[in-house]
Amino acid sequence: MWSSIARPGFGFMNTLDGLLACAPLDCLEDLHASPTLIVTSDYSGHQKGSVFEIYALLVTGSQSWDAWESARLELRRAFKIGRRRISFKGLNDARKRHVLPCFLNAADHLSGVCVALAVQRNIQSLFRKEGALDLNSPELSQYAHYNPSVFERLLRVVHFVSFFLAGLSRPGQDVLWFTDQDAIAANDRGVVKLTEIWANVFGHYLQHDLRHIKCGTTRCDNGTLQIEDLASVPDLAAGALGELLNRYATAGGTPGSRLVAPAPAGLSRKSTEICTWLAYGGARLNRLVFLIEQKPDGSSLRVKDLRLHAVDMMHGLTTV
Repeated sequence: MWSSIARPGFGFMNTLDGLLACAPLDCLEDLHASPTLIVTSDYSGHQKGSVFEIYALLVTGSQSWDAWESARLELRRAFKIGRRRISFKGLNDARKRHVLPCFLNAADHLSGVCVALAVQRNIQSLFRKEGALDLNSPELSQYAHYNPSVFERLLRVVHFVSFFLAGLSRPGQDVLWFTDQDAIAANDRGVVKLTEIWANVFGHYLQHDLRHIKCGTTRCDNGTLQIEDLASVPDLAAGALGELLNRYATAGGTPGSRLVAPAPAGLSRKSTEICTWLAYGGARLNRLVFLIEQKPDGSSLRVKDLRLHAVDMMHGLTTV
């Protein structure tokens, strides 16, 4: 069972906590049996024209690592893709596009959770009721050297990572987090600062003691692309979900009821395949998709549980 972290002052995170308490997380036994939890994260939707920003995380355990490692190395050998990275943007490469279904199948050897959170871009901050963060305020002045939008993204990432790890971990585990190497961790100094902020935020969510927590980027790869490949799972999820929701928005908005909405027109084949994989709920790697949006009156934020459906490669989407 999900370990609830709900408490006064956590705002919309309490709603998210309630949704997770009802989610069928079949992976928890394996996650708790693992001495180490491994997290990779990737983000999309920051470019002009996107209606949603997507934050995707993969949380898995060392218990299932050997099966995944064997499957991904065999895939790289069989398809002769060398040191090519599997990424959403890179799927215009015909060979990598051919590999995609097998790569997604290999990811199902992992036991854990792949979660994607879509945040409406018209929400300036998840941490104050109105407007963007003011980095010149006394409590944030030490971060004034950050670009405000980058710092907002950094805070969102560390809060989401902390929230899910607090609910999925057990006492005494080690945690390794590898983030995509973007503006929130652009260099070694940035990684050190990110780690400091994460450790501080994480402490507010955790209700038990962990052993060691470490943070790095995909640059930490040992040369076999093992971290790069693991990070490709949230990269693919973020890219495909971003395209799906943006196409829904172009067509008139995301579905607002429990009725199944037909797939939006023009969805690319790569997004169709990835969203079909996200819709499948029977694997050891549980898939979760949430939408965070502002209520119509602007009074507060609300969270929707998005259910993807796949029938003959055609998608629908419902909200709960």
